[in-house]
Amino acid sequence: MCGFFAISFSSQRADLGKILYRAGTRLAYRGYDTAGVATISEGGRLDLRKDAGEVEELNEKLGFSEMTGQRGIIQLRWATFGFPNHQNSQPHHDCRRFLVGAHNGNIINTRSLRDELSSNGHILLGENDGEVILHLLEEPFYRSRNLVYAAKEAAARMKGAYAYVTTSLDGDGFVSVKNGSSLFLGVGDGFRCVCSDLVAILDLTRNVIQLQDEDLVHFTSDSHRIYNIRNIDDPIERETQTLSITPEEITKGDYPHFMLKEIHEIPSKAQELIRYLPKAEHTSTVIEKLASARRVFFVGAGSSHFAGLLGSFYFGRLAKIPVTPSFGSEFLEKYKDCVDERDVVLLISQSGETKDIKNVLDAIQNRTQIISLVNNIGSTLAMRSSYVLPIASDLEIAVPATKTYVNQVIALLYLALKIAQTKGTNGLSAREFLALPDMLQTVLDDEEKIAPFVDSLINWPDAYYLGYGMSYPVVLEGALKMKEITYLHVEGMYSGEFKHGSISRLEKGYPVLFVVSAPEKYYVLSHVNEVRTRKGRVLTIGPPDEELEAESDLYFKLPQAHPVLMPILSTVPLYMIAYRTAVGRGFNPDRPRNISKTITVD
Repeated sequence: MCGFFAISFSSQRADLGKILYRAGTRLAYRGYDTAGVATISEGGRLDLRKDAGEVEELNEKLGFSEMTGQRGIIQLRWATFGFPNHQNSQPHHDCRRFLVGAHNGNIINTRSLRDELSSNGHILLGENDGEVILHLLEEPFYRSRNLVYAAKEAAARMKGAYAYVTTSLDGDGFVSVKNGSSLFLGVGDGFRCVCSDLVAILDLTRNVIQLQDEDLVHFTSDSHRIYNIRNIDDPIERETQTLSITPEEITKGDYPHFMLKEIHEIPSKAQELIRYLPKAEHTSTVIEKLASARRVFFVGAGSSHFAGLLGSFYFGRLAKIPVTPSFGSEFLEKYKDCVDERDVVLLISQSGETKDIKNVLDAIQNRTQIISLVNNIGSTLAMRSSYVLPIASDLEIAVPATKTYVNQVIALLYLALKIAQTKGTNGLSAREFLALPDMLQTVLDDEEKIAPFVDSLINWPDAYYLGYGMSYPVVLEGALKMKEITYLHVEGMYSGEFKHGSISRLEKGYPVLFVVSAPEKYYVLSHVNEVRTRKGRVLTIGPPDEELEAESDLYFKLPQAHPVLMPILSTVPLYMIAYRTAVGRGFNPDRPRNISKTITVD
């Protein structure tokens, strides 16, 4: 959510704007409403261009890629404080236009700070919380002419989770601070840079320092020093890592959209995870902790919550362990005061930076055992949890989660199976589990068969997705994807609940999509007929079954597999239906409006 990139060279660069613009296009997947670029030339000349709109359109309008300078910032903002407009877009400057900077995250005491600053004579041009940072830096900076000192003083007055970067027109580098939002320092030949996300720097350098909360870094083109924001007298060391990921991995290749590419990567990433889990550093300990806990909680948001919900079915059925799945914000309201060292809380997050989940971590970190299931092993959740299980999905660029959701579910299934083995209750053979990637590929090979499903859904403003048992989390995830990228209203529901009120929506031809796993078949047959007798159109995704197929208007046949694998296999056609419906309606599925890949605000 939001994202910035800043870079410092030793001398004037004619291609600075191109470098900044390219970094901005890489950050665009995080979601944004406005974009802006600030460059500072030798001699201290500021060139600041920004507005509401997409970064490509603004580049055409404002000429981002034509800008020159010795150092610069690009920022893409997702609106929280202040409407998406010119005044609220970033970068911002202070009253004298001498300090310039940008931020990511959320300054939650913005309103009171604005009132205080305004009463002290500051002129704030917009309503954005990022602008407040520049004005908080003013007084200590002009008193000391030291941005590091000014950043320390400003930090004591700001509340929230954020990262920011700033520079003065008479300097030759930047100061950047991390406090809850992701931040990386890139070290290259003749430059240093910071960014909210690694995707912005991989084509420049793979030598990266993962900054930690309360880190302040002062960097120029050829040097950097890192301090704790509360102690700027003594520099601290942070290890430089050389990343193995390549720039080619963040391109679409021959695919028209990242989402389609990432759907097609599901089988291979599933295969990598299945091979990786037995040898992962914390796997055996995690299994032991889950098996011996008094209570287990799976906490996630969005797709990660639905993965945890499906995981709770796996743990109940296979491992015979009751699991409480919870949204992050729900957990704090219901369970925060109930957990202790006898319990295990498993936090699920693709990015490892999801604010709702980090709030849970902050609230219970010293009171219970915490495991994180993440894609980004350098994330806040990964670094602060007791134990970490990576889901080995590589970068996911499209805003909708696809391959990361599937691997979250596979990881939870694996843990449930391993615990079941110790109890002698395992109903799924190792051979069947290892065959899962091939079966996922078989489903993908049949993707053309979902075209009639798309035709049945694309012209209706709303629809229902119904699932029973283990299929229930799957229809929630499928419905979320449809809402997220097609802007149609699709409601996922437990199929047994449909008759309790929602069935009144049915009319002739109204689409109702069922997802079926074998053990629920006879319940679902009844639910299917409740729709058919009211002239609704029944679309079904399920295993080979003549009776179910005969009762459905359309039937997508999954490969024959163990019932616990069906919820994973059925996810793929749901993703393809959502993708094709979005494209058919003329929308870019990689960048749905109003939402962000990494939710870093409450």
